[in-house]
Amino acid sequence: MENSYDYEIEIDKILKENLTNNSYILWKKVNYVATKIWDRPASSTGKYHHDDNGDVKTVGEHTFEMLFSAVKIIRLFNIKSKTIESDVILISLAFHDILKYGLEGKRLYTINNHDVLISEAVENNKEMFLQIFSEEEFNLIYDSLRYHGGRWSSSLNNNFSWDDHDSKCFFVHVLDMLSSKNLLKTNFK
Repeated sequence: MENSYDYEIEIDKILKENLTNNSYILWKKVNYVATKIWDRPASSTGKYHHDDNGDVKTVGEHTFEMLFSAVKIIRLFNIKSKTIESDVILISLAFHDILKYGLEGKRLYTINNHDVLISEAVENNKEMFLQIFSEEEFNLIYDSLRYHGGRWSSSLNNNFSWDDHDSKCFFVHVLDMLSSKNLLKTNFK
């Protein structure tokens, strides 16, 4: 896999441009303490997340594609940039795979329950999130992280239905799926 492009910088640019100031500060704090896995493969087995050349995208490229696409079409929810409503979606996208290689980021392979790990990490830091977001907004972030894998989320039973979740949670999942199938395009690379 060849990837000389620094997607962490591009992710930060998109978030700085589109998040409210408090949410951007939250992003900076979390990204600072999180393990840096942006340049690691989004699929450690090589089965998923291929680009046009057949190479596996990095976690950074995958996340960047989702954010890039989201800010272009977020108005479908009648939401404007730099609002708490858009912050909920963008923060969910930015954090969704941040623990894909475990809490310390040192696992050799991606872990199936990274959705549970990130949602629990957010839950454990709920008070920090509630300084910015309402309880309802926090719950949407939590759900978007916990179920970003949709029906393949690691903690589900057989009764999963999108009818039980907010459409913005579904939006995070759809962007994740589209990127994993190389159906999102950006103006980079």
